[in-house]
Amino acid sequence: MKILYGTAFRAPDAYELHYVSFGPPDQLANPTAAQACQVLFIADADNLDRELAGLANAPVLTVGDEEGMAARGVMIELIREGPRIAFKINLNAARPAGLTISSQLLKLAREVY
Repeated sequence: MKILYGTAFRAPDAYELHYVSFGPPDQLANPTAAQACQVLFIADADNLDRELAGLANAPVLTVGDEEGMAARGVMIELIREGPRIAFKINLNAARPAGLTISSQLLKLAREVY
């Protein structure tokens, strides 16, 4: 499980981003540690259900890049389309966490759940 947190998403002139790697999810001592972060990048879908359950509707934006992650509960799934990166959005995952996705971002999404 990999976690990104910091002030990069608060203001355009504030850029402080930290990267923490907890190793494989079965080695994560406290699965709820991710609740203190702003963005959670999930690189491995093997234990996705467990990782998402550890968030328990905390206001943490979840992002992944494996196929089918948005359908399984990740809020933003990054997809490669040739040289470009596109994305899918899962509103049903964002709403219980109290996160709002702008309508402009929703228009750009390849698929919205």
